[in-house]
Amino acid sequence: RSSDLTGRYAVRSGMDSDSGFRILYWLGGSGGLPRNETTFAKILQKQGYTTGIIGKWHVGVNCESRNDHCHHPLNHGFDYYYGMPFSLLNDCQINTPPELALVYRRSLALYTQIIFLADLTLTIVKLTGLIPRSEEH
Repeated sequence: RSSDLTGRYAVRSGMDSDSGFRILYWLGGSGGLPRNETTFAKILQKQGYTTGIIGKWHVGVNCESRNDHCHHPLNHGFDYYYGMPFSLLNDCQINTPPELALVYRRSLALYTQIIFLADLTLTIVKLTGLIPRSEEH
């Protein structure tokens, strides 16, 4: 979404990361599209156009508290906004990566791999006939 708004790769706006943390996992958390980022809406607004956005925003809402709305679309060149600024809500945690579920995601990935390997092993054992089939009477 940040790329669509700015015409730049998300990583250049600080909206992507290779550190294992997505910038806005909890979309109501702290962080978002920097206020000094140039958006197409800001450019159009400077040319005298009235701008608006309808739909999900999902590029940040708050900075310091749950309701400061410093990253709201109206602060990024839009005159009107109708939609959902976020769909997941969690308190802002300053100086804390917003990827609160990272431990759970890693556990889920591990368990998924274990189940896949177990299933693959059982399939190979069954197909190769290493375990004899029981005969039904």
